[in-house]
Amino acid sequence: MRKNKSTVAAWAGLVMLAVFGVIPLLASNQVVTTTADTGAGSLRAAILSANSGTDTITFSLTYPATITLTSDELHLIYNVTITGPGASNLTISGGGTHRVFENDGHVVTITGLTIT
Repeated sequence: MRKNKSTVAAWAGLVMLAVFGVIPLLASNQVVTTTADTGAGSLRAAILSANSGTDTITFSLTYPATITLTSDELHLIYNVTITGPGASNLTISGGGTHRVFENDGHVVTITGLTIT
């Protein structure tokens, strides 16, 4: 099969853009499935797995639920959206010893939860 030079050039350009990060990653939904502070399914793991500006973090827990941080604040290192099930259903707590979120200047949208 003979390839058109412009088609090959276009694909090569797309590969270059993807390699150098110009094309945004595909959005995905990170789902929090545990109230544990760390480990698989935790909010901390979801934040670390999120892609900048494209991911939404949601929750699939038994409500009402409280996530209490035991190790450190949650560092928001990317633009991300965190969508809770409602302020009366989910609380994220620093346990009286930690701030809950550390945002280093990123665009972060947080709705549907209580922060204490």
